[in-house]
Amino acid sequence: MSDGKIEALETVELEPLPREAAERLVAARVAKAEARIADVPVARILQASNGNPLALELLTKEWLAHGSTSLLSDLEALNTQPAANIGIPRAIGAVFERQIRRLDAPTRAALDLAAVLGRRLADLPLYQVVELSPAAAGEALSRLKEEGMFREVQGGLEFRNELIRAQAYYAVAGPARQHLHCKVGEVLEARAEQLGGSGNLEVAWHFLRGGVPDRAETSAIKGAEAAISAGALIEAEQILEILLREPGSDHATQPLLLLLARALVGQSRAEAASSVLTRLCNEGGLSKPAHALTARMQATVEYLMNREPGSGYCEAADRALEAARETGDWELIGSALFECARSGVNAGNEARVDTIRCQTEQAISQVATDVPPILWYTKAYCDFFFFELASAATELEKAISTLNARRDPVGLSLAYTGYGACKSGLCDFDAACEAYDEALRYSTGIGDDLKSAIATSNLCVAKLHQGDFASAVALGQRAVAIASNALTPRSVAIHLNLASALLMSGDRDGAQRAVVAAEHAIRSERSWTTNMEFLLGYACFALETGDVTLALQLTESAERLAWGKERAVPNAGLFDKLRVYRLVHTSGPDSARPLVLECQQKYRNRHPFFYLDLIACGAWLDRLSLGRYSPDSERALALFDKLGARGLRAILVAQGILV
Repeated sequence: MSDGKIEALETVELEPLPREAAERLVAARVAKAEARIADVPVARILQASNGNPLALELLTKEWLAHGSTSLLSDLEALNTQPAANIGIPRAIGAVFERQIRRLDAPTRAALDLAAVLGRRLADLPLYQVVELSPAAAGEALSRLKEEGMFREVQGGLEFRNELIRAQAYYAVAGPARQHLHCKVGEVLEARAEQLGGSGNLEVAWHFLRGGVPDRAETSAIKGAEAAISAGALIEAEQILEILLREPGSDHATQPLLLLLARALVGQSRAEAASSVLTRLCNEGGLSKPAHALTARMQATVEYLMNREPGSGYCEAADRALEAARETGDWELIGSALFECARSGVNAGNEARVDTIRCQTEQAISQVATDVPPILWYTKAYCDFFFFELASAATELEKAISTLNARRDPVGLSLAYTGYGACKSGLCDFDAACEAYDEALRYSTGIGDDLKSAIATSNLCVAKLHQGDFASAVALGQRAVAIASNALTPRSVAIHLNLASALLMSGDRDGAQRAVVAAEHAIRSERSWTTNMEFLLGYACFALETGDVTLALQLTESAERLAWGKERAVPNAGLFDKLRVYRLVHTSGPDSARPLVLECQQKYRNRHPFFYLDLIACGAWLDRLSLGRYSPDSERALALFDKLGARGLRAILVAQGILV
């Protein structure tokens, strides 16, 4: 068939597919290839294709064949680090070539610049770069819309899809592209105040792609600072890493490294952050605030690196606090106090946590007004450790209020996660789910897969304890998928939470597969805390499946591992329940009763969720001794319905503790 015949064919305008239909098309292509939809970046494909069926089909097929090195990644890199060239399929390229041959010179110039501008293509004053007035630019863009290259969206214009933009971009000769980028950077730089803080990143990228990295540094530093504050950590990381590789950036190395470390720590990227912090310390000459910030990030990395809890983390946290006190900056002091508190919790050192709680209280009273949210968060963290959940929730509400006013997504992700944990412990499951939803929203926004996976798994557990097993399974599966993308994975508890949800929903085989995944994940874990989580979670699963022998073996292993560090055990109520269970089996019901009464007293009016577990243990002892529940146990068990913990009761029935 000749080109002439093709040109004679009638053009039929097709509307972009709506999101649901586009998702179905991608899912069908994935199913046809017998691949897993969880492994395919559906949202990214939808964004790049803008609903175009051909683009959807092509980008999905390309991803399935080449993964992260596929055409999709090349298209996404147009706004940051464009490849030297990309492999546009020949048939698509031929159609594009025929289209641009019909364009007059001003329209072609507008297309060239629009490809460079991307999302800013409707900014008419920028077309002065190609000597077009706003009126002439508007006329040229209208022509390109008529040609089918652009589409109108909410009163603005955009390329019909990123494939068309890529073709237009690479149709411009390399030196000409560099010239356009540099000129656009100059115009936008003059508008820096109008663009806002993070808009400086756009300026920096244009200068980088224009081949003048020295002109990008100032804008990159300003833009990265604003981006980190706004939670756009990945965007900051990208440009900082590129600039640090550029020759001639030595004079700006320290601020660039400090910002890069903040971006990496904010994403829980421990190993990458560690190397940056080491390089930063080797540079020397840090100011007191920079030294304090570096020391605090080193302590955070010590925690994230998943090492044995003990002196190493405590010592790093102490160094951070000493450096922070030198500055007199309450934000830095608060961050260091938190690291000291968390290191105490990890080590099971009650005295250390209590000391930090007192120091945090003193700091709050000294500041009096405009208390930094990290101080409230640290106080709440300590109170949570001592089972004072109501106080912790109130303090987190104060932190969240200030963080909202500051629009701090990183802080809000942490604070809402803590608030959800408090509300879950108080058996206010609806409020807990709302908090975890907020935590997930913010962690997703900043690109932190680890925090997103944790928040989603927390939602799974909350739904599980409410008795909504179907929702728990869906959330648990989603959490596992997110965790698989995390660069610092902590997936043991996430797999075990899914296993419990699957088992309670009746999918025993699926639950067993999830446990196998947890067993596989634990092999690479050095963390004492994670190993404790595994032993406790697996012991519960064994009880739920009726494997009493395995449950007792795992509980014994957990008790041995916890020896001397019992207060550091994650999920203390679960640990106490399993201790009671093992004591009953080794020494009889009567020998376990003092432990039950002691634990009930510990959690009563402080931690309702843990208290419910121990109520169940007390009722179990009555049934073993008397053959029935006592009147006191009957009344106490009514709390399960009153607090909406129907799922927890069902789990205890499956474990053989309740009937």
